[in-house]
Amino acid sequence: MLNYNEIYNSYNQKIQHYLARIVGQDEAEDITQEVFIKINKSLDTLLDENKLSYWIYRIALNAARDHIRMKKSKMPVVSFEELSGGIDSGCHSKLKEFADTRLKTPDEKLVKDEMIQCYIDFIEKLPEKYYEIYALDEFEGLSNQEIADKLSISLETVKIRLHRARTELHELLRKNCSCYSDKNGNIMCEPCETKE
Repeated sequence: MLNYNEIYNSYNQKIQHYLARIVGQDEAEDITQEVFIKINKSLDTLLDENKLSYWIYRIALNAARDHIRMKKSKMPVVSFEELSGGIDSGCHSKLKEFADTRLKTPDEKLVKDEMIQCYIDFIEKLPEKYYEIYALDEFEGLSNQEIADKLSISLETVKIRLHRARTELHELLRKNCSCYSDKNGNIMCEPCETKE
């Protein structure tokens, strides 16, 4: 039987760190509390205890998405190539830079938040087995071996799934996003216009 207090003690700091990389530290604390309220209310709906970690991170990601959606007025997005340096570069996502306290105006922060929102929406389209590994790598910062240990799968499986997750995400973003540089040299992105 799952115990809420044990879950809270095990995941609270991890979820706050995870959310800070998406929305910034200032907002992560409040959203973390919202996440654990939701977990407490719906813990009895989790049918497979082996999927606890995935379930918690999905709730956290949805909470971050909802928070960003509340603030947006338009929807530019960022290219995966610009976030990660390309699939084959081996670079990690620079998503944490989007929660940047150096932004000068509320408008700049809003645009960054909107770009993150779109990125999150595409991450959520990944199949569960890819999403979980991608989230543990990109947002929790675990090594491939740590992910393998956490999920009780082989290191080779982690590498394959992470590569496939990045490839699939890259294709989604490439097909749906258009990037450009603004007058200050900042990378800006917008959804591609849909063709009827």
